[in-house]
Amino acid sequence: MSILWQNAPAVSLQNGCFDGLTSVADAKAHGNLGVGAFDHLDGEMVMVDGVVYRMHADSSAQVADDTDTLAFCMVIPFEPELSRELPDSTTTGDIGALVAEIAGTANLFVAFRLHGTFGHLHTRSIPRQDPPYPRLEEVEHTQPEYHYTDVSGLMVGFSAPSYAGKIAPGGFHLHVVDDARTIGGHVIDFQQGRDLRIEIQRITRHEVDYPVTADFTTRELT
Repeated sequence: MSILWQNAPAVSLQNGCFDGLTSVADAKAHGNLGVGAFDHLDGEMVMVDGVVYRMHADSSAQVADDTDTLAFCMVIPFEPELSRELPDSTTTGDIGALVAEIAGTANLFVAFRLHGTFGHLHTRSIPRQDPPYPRLEEVEHTQPEYHYTDVSGLMVGFSAPSYAGKIAPGGFHLHVVDDARTIGGHVIDFQQGRDLRIEIQRITRHEVDYPVTADFTTRELT
């Protein structure tokens, strides 16, 4: 049985707890597929086939060192159980309903990989932050965003049920890395997808570690 593991509840990151908690090596011990954010929010994380990539603020991708640390991550030993070819008209707005349809439920966590070519790809990658940290939503107002045309790549994501509340990011959460492993980031939007194939895994066990750092234990979490 595969276990979805998080190194912190999502409310931690949302409230500005940006210090690294988990080494890349430790995260890889929990699975081969995942998303997250690095220490000080210095780059978006995507794990593909057990390799962890850091997406820098300029959207460039680099293999992360095992000693790098993550402020937040969701990781799973990915064992796809269902797959489907998606129509070329598929956009970001279709993903939530499609994942629920393929999984047969909207009430379970679902991990998925989506590979194809994206006619228009809109991403972000938040730059490094320094203490005192702002809330995540404040950082997102100033984040650099990027627009790409005809990118072939792999999106990694998790879909969380509505009842998950502040434990996991609501809805679905997507990170991308291109096939050349040179660019990537957090997916804001994609349009004009083609040659799309999605693989999904329904999740029946979810583990969350709760930090004992002063930053987490003394902060008012809202």
